[in-house]
Amino acid sequence: MPISSMQRVSIVAHRKKEAEILALLQDLGVLEIAVEEEFALQSEKPTVVTEEIERTLGEIRYCLDFLERYRRDKSSFLESFFPKPLEVTKEEFLQCRFNHSPVYRACASLEEQLNGIRTTLNRLAAHLEFLSRFEHLPIPLEDLGETRYTRSILLEIPPEKKAHLESKLRERGSLWFCETFPSRGRNVVVFLVAHRDFLPHLEEVLQEIGATPVVLPQAFEGTPKEASERISVRMAELAREREKLLEKAALYARFERDLKLAYDYYASLLERRRKEQEILHTRETVVISGWARTE
Repeated sequence: MPISSMQRVSIVAHRKKEAEILALLQDLGVLEIAVEEEFALQSEKPTVVTEEIERTLGEIRYCLDFLERYRRDKSSFLESFFPKPLEVTKEEFLQCRFNHSPVYRACASLEEQLNGIRTTLNRLAAHLEFLSRFEHLPIPLEDLGETRYTRSILLEIPPEKKAHLESKLRERGSLWFCETFPSRGRNVVVFLVAHRDFLPHLEEVLQEIGATPVVLPQAFEGTPKEASERISVRMAELAREREKLLEKAALYARFERDLKLAYDYYASLLERRRKEQEILHTRETVVISGWARTE
């Protein structure tokens, strides 16, 4: 037979399989079979060889978890423990060429946007909860703070402490003004304005009665009620944006079968690569080579 119709092939195997492989090659008509003893591969470590496959598996696993989190048709409790097996032919599995990267990037982008909306909604909800304590306050919140001549603060204190506060302030002078409004629970809200010259006395009194000015979580405009209304409008807008993103996320469920197939393929490939590396990096390895027909 002409040499052009032959091809040199090599098999790396564990020593204990040597006899079995030699017999198989002879049955297949492989010529000039040679065995290289004490073969040891001095190449990359297994972790380096397999890290790309592990990264790919991680990205595909992320996509599958993403689809599970945002699917519209949630699996039943029983199905979550006993998922339906993936029906796939041998040819489909061996020829798996699904490019998961665009799906992974899209899922990651959607997740980032949804997380951003979730964080913003939580923050706005906390602001609504804060402002609800001062819903009866008719004073614009931007008026709080310091001007050239005055300082304005809010205090949330029990009614009996409010009387003690006024008594202590009167003992030190009259360069102040306060007004009281109802609050949630048994406390009252005190809006207090003091002249800059009176501020040292104000600090002393607050320390004596154990009162601390209310600190706003952020700068608000308008009264607490007006600020709350604007926050509610913004939260409704974000909820609509979130719903659109959830609808878009659900569309990627059409790639679930391809992703599962790709995951099984790369998981199998990773296991095979690890076993190959275990063989290649031991002293029990042999290389069996010979000439085989190309057709």
